[in-house]
Amino acid sequence: MDTYQGKQVTVTYQGKVVNASKANQGLNQILITSNWLPNVVPPDVPTPNPGTDETPVPTYDVNLKKISAADGNKVIQGAKFKLHNDSLNQWYVWNTGSNQWTFTTDESKATEFSTNASGVINFTRLGAGTYTVKETQVPTGYFSFVKPSFTLKITDDGHVTITGKDQPGLTGTVNNADGKTTTPTAVVKNIDNITQLPQTGATTMAVMLVGAFAIILVATASGFAAYRVRHENLGDGPAIA
Repeated sequence: MDTYQGKQVTVTYQGKVVNASKANQGLNQILITSNWLPNVVPPDVPTPNPGTDETPVPTYDVNLKKISAADGNKVIQGAKFKLHNDSLNQWYVWNTGSNQWTFTTDESKATEFSTNASGVINFTRLGAGTYTVKETQVPTGYFSFVKPSFTLKITDDGHVTITGKDQPGLTGTVNNADGKTTTPTAVVKNIDNITQLPQTGATTMAVMLVGAFAIILVATASGFAAYRVRHENLGDGPAIA
């Protein structure tokens, strides 16, 4: 022992959190116990106290709430979403048997979550990080081509923010963003009327304007062609181009 007296011992280890929730956070813990070999305990030397290394691994719950762009008090059932971890570049898969997340790089294999009768999806046991929440299916009665997605950020202390990506105007605010009293709730809208399109943001409006302009051009060209054929058939001579 004299040879190693005063030396530092480094222990390298890996751990896996297998059970974590907001109420029961995961705990990355290692306990190192040292002792003397049998029959070689020096006299008057106490057994060393074990050292402990603990690193809390908190997780957080976040709700997504779908409402109508026309009526903020009207909740929407049946909107479907998938969850992507931008830091890991992985899609989330919920294992109902173990109540745990697994991951996949294949979006088609990611779990598709649907808003309930209260218009809510609960994303549970998320760690701090950056996520993308992507709408994959719009409920019946709403414009199917308007599918908002947004960036969801959770800080180490559980504060939640959202930023719109596709149709950013339909991404609202986060209620109870700090999560201290109730679960943070990100509010997102769907539209069911053309008058609500300005709420979607610049990208959607630009697409709609280009589409409308193209329709006008086609209609104008068709009308001119019909006018020309009519005049030629009536014997008025060719129409002036």
